[in-house]
Amino acid sequence: MTDRARWAEARGQMYRFLSAAFLEPPSERLVGPFLSGEFLKEMEATFGPAAVEDLSQFAREFQGDHEKLDQDFQGLFIVPLGRYVTPYEEVYSDERGVGDTRVRGLHMAP
Repeated sequence: MTDRARWAEARGQMYRFLSAAFLEPPSERLVGPFLSGEFLKEMEATFGPAAVEDLSQFAREFQGDHEKLDQDFQGLFIVPLGRYVTPYEEVYSDERGVGDTRVRGLHMAP
């Protein structure tokens, strides 16, 4: 397998992971690999040290509180109470005129 093919495969795996991470609360199965030093070494070898810095910190500090992870997920992606993350590019990149004012962050606005 060529380097380009390996890189494409690694990117595909990362996209699959990210899609799973946004669709449902993090399960023990999803979080488990991040706690493995071997997994983090592989990630670092593929994507570089900057890519795994936050994951390594998570692995060092995680105390097995999956309920807290679920609450964080709910607060960010399900319940819009101030911390809500809108997973739509349009909200971040859209800008249009509303009356005499330029407004950013409208979702599905006319």
